[in-house]
Amino acid sequence: MFEQRANEAPDLIYSNGDSQICVEIVSCYYDANDAKTQWQIARNLPNAPTGWSGVNFDETLVANINAKICDKCAKDYGPNCILIVYISPKLTTFKEMEALLPRIEISSKHRFSGIYLVGDFGVSSDSTVSYAIRTLAPDSD
Repeated sequence: MFEQRANEAPDLIYSNGDSQICVEIVSCYYDANDAKTQWQIARNLPNAPTGWSGVNFDETLVANINAKICDKCAKDYGPNCILIVYISPKLTTFKEMEALLPRIEISSKHRFSGIYLVGDFGVSSDSTVSYAIRTLAPDSD
């Protein structure tokens, strides 16, 4: 059951009796302009851009995912905490992201109970999965 949204990290806390699990969430984007565009559109700002363009967008997405994971893995969020890496890459399909997964780097010294990639993907005729969750790292030692 949802217990609380934490004032400080981790972001969410769930409990069931004496058991507790914490959730830290990080969003990753193609680049800073993509993040700005998505947030302005989500907030319905009057001058929000109507689109975004970039180059090497799959490469920059993986680089940004790796940077965010590295940053989060350097911190201790306490016991029983999972990391959710959320992406919404409208130009990258699930099938394309599956091919990029081996390039995602996870520190062997992370303290998370698990690290998961949660995506809201673009679709195409050969990749119709629009939402998926993938395990990036099992329990840490």
